[in-house]
Amino acid sequence: MSRQIGVLRVGVNHFISLLKLAAEVIEAVEEIGDPMPKRYITARRLRSILKLPKEKQKEIIKELTF
Repeated sequence: MSRQIGVLRVGVNHFISLLKLAAEVIEAVEEIGDPMPKRYITARRLRSILKLPKEKQKEIIKELTF
């Protein structure tokens, strides 16, 4: 897959790992739209909250989107 889209394998793995975020977090990011008005939510920032409990993830994303 990574060869087909021209991205390193680790990049694909990073994006796939984002699917483990709480459903509410994913929905909130989708609602922002593409392109985002400002880049205040990045894949790196989202990966950093993956290790947190789902409730804490929801709190953080609410702070970032409002």
